[in-house]
Amino acid sequence: LEVIDLPVRIDEYNQEIEKVPGRCIFNSVPDRGLGILHAAWPLIRRDFPGASLVITSDYLLWGADGPRNHKYRLMYFDQKDVDFLGAVNRKRLVEEQLKAQVLSYPCVYDELFCISAAEAQVAGAYPVTSAYGALETTNMGQVIYGNPTSPDWVDEFYNAVVENLKYP
Repeated sequence: LEVIDLPVRIDEYNQEIEKVPGRCIFNSVPDRGLGILHAAWPLIRRDFPGASLVITSDYLLWGADGPRNHKYRLMYFDQKDVDFLGAVNRKRLVEEQLKAQVLSYPCVYDELFCISAAEAQVAGAYPVTSAYGALETTNMGQVIYGNPTSPDWVDEFYNAVVENLKYP
């Protein structure tokens, strides 16, 4: 048995940045659940009107020739409570993670580890995720089992996000 260090640069999170009440973050590439979050977002806002969402990341982080997030930007275009940043530099990402109360990540990709969930936890953003791939073990917050494309799953997810916004 060999123990390896957590792959999070913990020293980057050692700063005093105030939490934004009701702030959620999604910081993964869009195809990993941003459409499902879009289905849950009106429900989250209905039950927690002060909720806000910041979206970071896109395919530029992987060296793509473009962000490949146009359809997702259009989904969130008219929502004033959503700040769709796309890819941001590391300093800004850490700041946004530190401001967030909840990592809202209805992932539909078989994560091998999920650095986003690990970093969110170090930043104090409580993760609410699916159980896809390694999320069942990486996420020490709330894991929602089942199929994230199911309406029942979306209901369970949004309720968990709201509960964690109300009672951090």
